[in-house]
Parts: sequence; C-alpha cells; structure tokens
Amino acid sequence: MATGDPIKYLQLAAELRRGIRGGDWPPGSRLPTEVQLAAAHGLSVNTVRRALEVLAGEGSVERRQGAGTFARSVPPPPGARRRIAVVLPERDWYFPPVIAGIEAAAAHTRTTIDVHITGFPCQVLVFRFRDPPKVASG
Repeated sequence: MATGDPIKYLQLAAELRRGIRGGDWPPGSRLPTEVQLAAAHGLSVNTVRRALEVLAGEGSVERRQGAGTFARSVPPPPGARRRIAVVLPERDWYFPPVIAGIEAAAAHTRTTIDVHITGFPCQVLVFRFRDPPKVASG
C-alpha cells in the first residue's frame, strides 16, 4: 500500500489512543519516537506522523519540537458517565443525608451512584472507579 494509507494511519491512531486511555502511557509520559513506532508497527514514518497528527488534533497527545510526543489526559468519550459506589453498614441513622449529598454532587458531574448496604457495623467506604467492577461468572 502507498505511504500514508488512510486506513493504516487511522488504525495506528486508534491503537495508540487505546493505549493512552488504557494507561500504557499515563498523562505526561513520552510515547516512542516516530521511528520506533514505525519499526514496531511495520509502517512508514510518514504514516506514523499522520497518526500522531490525528491524536494531537483531538488533544490525546502533545507534540513538542525536539522533545517528543507526550500523552495527555484524555477526556472520556462523549456520553460516558463516571460511577461511584458507596458501601454503607446500614440504611438508617446519619447515612441518608450523606447519600443525598453525594447524589446531588454526582448529578452535576454526570456521575452515577450505586449504594450498597452491608448490614454489618463498619466504617463508610466510598470507591470511585472508571468502569463497573468485573463480576466473576461461575
């Protein structure tokens, strides 16, 4: 295929984007050089450059002359929601106002809240995670 094939550079951009979002390159970390990426993926440097230009245009990476290409914090995809799980020992006592406050704050930030009541006396635990927890099947 010709150098800079649109399919190839878009495929590489998608792969690098997944790596950035997946934490392979945390925000501020330097990505491999264009030459290294070209060798690793069997592509031309021009194709790699085009892929990096796509990522720079959307804000996923920052290109610094003479320093390299650096991952940036990537906002979640449009429509994505964050999720908070709140684990409480009981439903009564002072917890209803706590839950009401968390729900009010969550509503302003497109965050979903899951409340779990354990029934056991323990401290309040609040967890924040990007994706729903993985549930083992079996």
